Amino acid sequence: MGYGRNFVKSEDQPLDWIDRLTMKAAPVGGDEGLNVWPQKPENFRQVTERYVLEARKVLDELLQALAEALSLERNVFVKYFDPTDSEVNVRVNYYPPCPRPDLAQGITPHSDASALTLLMQFDATGGLQVLRDQKWLTLPWPTDALLVNVGDFLEIMSNGRLKSPWHRVVTQMEVERFSVALFYNPPSWTEIVPEPVEDSAGQDGGGGFRKVLVGDYLKHFYEISPTEDKQAIMYARV
Repeated sequence: MGYGRNFVKSEDQPLDWIDRLTMKAAPVGGDEGLNVWPQKPENFRQVTERYVLEARKVLDELLQALAEALSLERNVFVKYFDPTDSEVNVRVNYYPPCPRPDLAQGITPHSDASALTLLMQFDATGGLQVLRDQKWLTLPWPTDALLVNVGDFLEIMSNGRLKSPWHRVVTQMEVERFSVALFYNPPSWTEIVPEPVEDSAGQDGGGGFRKVLVGDYLKHFYEISPTEDKQAIMYARV
């Protein structure tokens, strides 16, 4: 929480070309003892918490819609998100113009340690890329639209039916970018049980993931990151 960067493991490590501020917006009281909310503008926290309140409704509806799209029971994903104790971390990102985009990245490649991530950007676009078929593709993302990203926890819940993408943010020479990301997670003590995958005979085929505790997975994720490829989720593989 607070101002800074994730995954700084050594003084020799290249740092991302980004300024960022992270706050825990839910559950209520989850940020006790942390003085991370900006004092200016004065209504910053009030407006952010109102946005989070409305965003959670959208994210819960998305979790239900995704389950139905996979022909699963409507509440198989959203059941993990206790209305009182589920967690939302808010991260404000600023990517300043970079004189040498060929030498620096806005955010190094990673997957999200969340179930869903809701992203909003301002004014400029063009920096977010996903890896597909070993090629980096720039996402078309209008500035007046929200972007939803599947995180590792939803890949585990769905037993691999949904995939958390390996993605990054690239820098731009003459463009500055602002974005706000909401990371939505079950409480840390929650045990996630992957939905069974039926084989061609209609029997439980087991799938590729095992049960995990949210807190244990997060600890593993931050211990090994950054990685050159999508390694963290192997912790939950059978």
